[in-house]
Amino acid sequence: MSEQPKLFSEIPDPPRVMSRFEEFLEFHKTTPQVYRRFVELARAVRSRGIERFGARNIWERLRWEYTIEQVGGSPKLNDHHVPYYARLAMLREPGLDGLFVIKDSRFDTDSLSLLEQVELVEQEHQHGGSANGGQRRVVGV
Repeated sequence: MSEQPKLFSEIPDPPRVMSRFEEFLEFHKTTPQVYRRFVELARAVRSRGIERFGARNIWERLRWEYTIEQVGGSPKLNDHHVPYYARLAMLREPGLDGLFVIKDSRFDTDSLSLLEQVELVEQEHQHGGSANGGQRRVVGV
């Protein structure tokens, strides 16, 4: 008896889609000025004596600056990056700890992985390639 033809054997696997965290890492690597400005604005908020503030408020200010005030070549600011920038700023920047209210995430118990992965992509960007031989461990939220 002859074998039945396989109906779906010719359909290739779908391309891998980047996670939100991977998209954030790529964005952070290629647009470090966004993080720097995010931190500047967060420090300005804290310097006014404000203990808690919305990271999205800063993000919308950045969106205004990049879209309205800056002409040409401005980065597209994805709302999905806000929680990562808020966590990163509070972990990394003196004086910003606790400024933003954030939802629970696996990064709250594994914040070292967030810092490690961000530092890795920053090193890759500085050195123009992969800082660890192409091996990147990515933990999503």
